[in-house]
Amino acid sequence: RRLAEHDATRSVHRHDRVHSTVKVQALRSRQARGASRAHDARAKRLQALVAKHQQLRRGMVARHKEAERHLEERLKEELQVFKRKEAAKAKEDTDRRNKRAKQYAKTLRNGDPLHADKFHRSGASRMTSSSDDPDFSGRLSVLRPKGGKHAYTLVYLHQFCLCGTNYLDWKPHYFFSATKLPYLHLKVTLPTAKAIPVTVHGGIKQYAWYDYRTDHEGRQEDRLYAETLRATRDRIFKILDREIAMLGGDASRVFLGGASQGCCTALHCALSYPRELGGFVGIVGHLLSSTPLPKRKQGMPIYLYNGKQDQVMRWSWVKQTYDRFKQAGYKKVHIRVDDGVTHEKPVRKEREWILDFLHRRIPKHEVKAARQVA
Repeated sequence: RRLAEHDATRSVHRHDRVHSTVKVQALRSRQARGASRAHDARAKRLQALVAKHQQLRRGMVARHKEAERHLEERLKEELQVFKRKEAAKAKEDTDRRNKRAKQYAKTLRNGDPLHADKFHRSGASRMTSSSDDPDFSGRLSVLRPKGGKHAYTLVYLHQFCLCGTNYLDWKPHYFFSATKLPYLHLKVTLPTAKAIPVTVHGGIKQYAWYDYRTDHEGRQEDRLYAETLRATRDRIFKILDREIAMLGGDASRVFLGGASQGCCTALHCALSYPRELGGFVGIVGHLLSSTPLPKRKQGMPIYLYNGKQDQVMRWSWVKQTYDRFKQAGYKKVHIRVDDGVTHEKPVRKEREWILDFLHRRIPKHEVKAARQVA
């Protein structure tokens, strides 16, 4: 009986093992079929994706070619428009140059200075004086705008021993340029200094804004007689009062400037004047030791132009006088020092610097409007 039971048990175990093997084989078969179907599905999706990408790529290439064609057409059109504009501009520039050349030739034939036709010249003038040696002491020369309403005024002080009539008679072009400053609304007031005895010249009377105590021949700042500077300051103040009143009380439309001793004097007056002016332009000068630097003038635009080869007001010590601006907190002081410029003959530089200042201070939209008129 035990053997029979043992045999029956073994038979059951064999049957279970066979059944398990069959189930495992069936499972593996199902897994293989599932893996095959999954692989086929992935292959189909990949094939569809590749086809879609190829279609998108072909579409992008087509759109790119079309966009490139449109861009080339647009560039051709813009190039043609640009060429037409450039040709018109070139013709306009040529016509303008020819017009200026004819005007300049006419000016030379008539003996008039360049751009004299842009101003009404009045006041003291050597050309209208009946005397061979006219006295211009304390007199006033004025360039009034001929082409439009008076909108700005520049009061400009001449160099030591010279006179304001020089600018009126021979240098109206210092205050107008057909290309850089075609502005027809600027009035230029050109006072001449009074003839006073100059101590360092042996008491000989000269057109001077103030008298010198010393002559260091450019090595350092010269000492001056304060009372002579005060007298000039009071006179310039009256001129400024009158010019501001003519412009409706708007001090921002009045500029002050000068060259050499005129620069020193004008800078002293601009910083001492009760009101803030529209700007200052100084040519080959310096800041006097006696000139105050009040806080209320820290915002006034100041443009200073000097030459590196200046032996009368040498840059080595002139720049030290300008350092006072920084120490006093002045933020709108613009200093330009050009190489190759001397004190006696700043050839073409004085005009270039004055026009540079006016170009910066007169609003561009007003200059543009005046350019169209010119």
